Order: sequence, then C-alpha cells, then structure tokens
Amino acid sequence: MSTDRKSSLVRWLLIGSLALNLFLIGFFGVGALRHHWHDGPPHKPFKEMIHFMRDRGPEDRFLHHLSAADADIMRALKQRHGAALKDSWQESREARNALRDLMRAGERDPATLQAAMDRARETRQASFLTFEALMLDVAAQLSDEGYRALAGDARDER
Repeated sequence: MSTDRKSSLVRWLLIGSLALNLFLIGFFGVGALRHHWHDGPPHKPFKEMIHFMRDRGPEDRFLHHLSAADADIMRALKQRHGAALKDSWQESREARNALRDLMRAGERDPATLQAAMDRARETRQASFLTFEALMLDVAAQLSDEGYRALAGDARDER
C-alpha cells in the first residue's frame, strides 16, 4: 500500500473516530442534562404508601404530599398495621419461595406440591386481607383530599 493511500486511510479513520466521539459526548451530555433538569420520577403515592408501611423508603417521600393531619393519621395507621403487613407479606414470600425450591429440587409428588401451593395461596390471601384492613382504615380516616391524593394523578400511570 502506498504512503498516500495509508495517510488517506488514517485521515478517514481519524475523522470517523472524531465523529463517533462527538456523537457519544452529545448523547451522554443530553442524557445528563435531561436527568438534571427533570423533576425526578413521577409521584406514585400508592406505591410510596406501601414502601412507607413496610419501612422500605424514606418517610418524607410519601408523607410530604399529605397535609399534616393526614400525615399523622398515616403514621398512626403504620403503627397499627405496619408490622402485620410486613409479616404477612414475608410469610407469603416465604411460601412462594418454598414452592419454587421444591420445583428446583425436582419434586414431582402431587401431594407435596399441592400442600406447598395451598400454603402459598393461604398466605397470599392472608396478606390481601391484612392489606384490605389497612385500606378500610385509610378510607375511614383520611381527609377527602388525602384520600384522593393517595390514588395519584392519572398522568402518573405511565
């Protein structure tokens, strides 16, 4: 290959590399700016309430969207229902994991599998009933504004 041809090839490779670098810098720069200027993830109060009840998130993330009176009500409801919710969801998770572990171990005995599925269904049902008790208390005690705010904005359903 001649020297002119090599230098021409190197020149085009450098131009291509420069173009790729500029594209990547712009791509990541725009992403960083969008992240910086964006207001953050959409507010999902119902999901945030669940995290609040299970001690899985900062309290203020959920409560700052409520009035002071509603925030106090939610703290009291957490005292009343939080431990039961955590326990029931943990039992349900453990029952599902036990069924999965049986399957991973190759268990095929119908009676054993049926017992594990029954346990998973019972613990799941118990967790739903515990959650329903919380929601009935929420409906009975929160203000109209707080109750509606808990459902979130329709725009947040994306």
